[in-house]
Amino acid sequence: MSSHFQFEWTVLIAETPHLLRPCGRCGSIQAFASTGKFRLNANGNRLDAWLIYACLACGRRWNRAFLQRQATGSISQPLLLSLQENDATLAREVAFVPPDKSAGAVLGGNPDFIIEKRVLAHRGLECGSAHLTIKNPSGVSVRLDRLLAAGLTLSRSQVQSLVAAGAIVLAHGSRKGLKQAVQQQVAITLLPAAHQSIPGLYCRLSGEILSS
Repeated sequence: MSSHFQFEWTVLIAETPHLLRPCGRCGSIQAFASTGKFRLNANGNRLDAWLIYACLACGRRWNRAFLQRQATGSISQPLLLSLQENDATLAREVAFVPPDKSAGAVLGGNPDFIIEKRVLAHRGLECGSAHLTIKNPSGVSVRLDRLLAAGLTLSRSQVQSLVAAGAIVLAHGSRKGLKQAVQQQVAITLLPAAHQSIPGLYCRLSGEILSS
């Protein structure tokens, strides 16, 4: 029986981006991080909502506008409930939206990433090629060689050597892709030669023990 393995990695940002803005207490530009909490203020039939940030240096709070003078009748009940309960998913979504110029803040540096691994197909003995699809829905800014090194627990030089030896094949066949940022979707093939260079290859690809 021929072997057939398909894996999928999804690149996710480990934490919400920091915003750089003036801090009134520090007297300088500082990084502010989302607290994951919302502040609400109702004035008649209008509602204001802010996502609360805190200065990483001194803890001073800053409210980032989310809803401004919004008619309460136009706000869906699920959204209103999420705001009232400080829903983590909503807070994360808001934190990833780049601030507009009126906010007086800009995105800070790129936060670290995590890799969510899935096994899409597993058939036969662990001796054949493996196909890996990398998805980057959030547009995390990370080079392909760094991502592969992290996901396979190898050094960048090891990854580069495997590509040069033909054990890891990029979709476009060019090693230059290793130094480029990961696109929305990338396809990679790991040939049988990779087994000799990467012990426990399938466990590293999937993050779990696979039985043959």
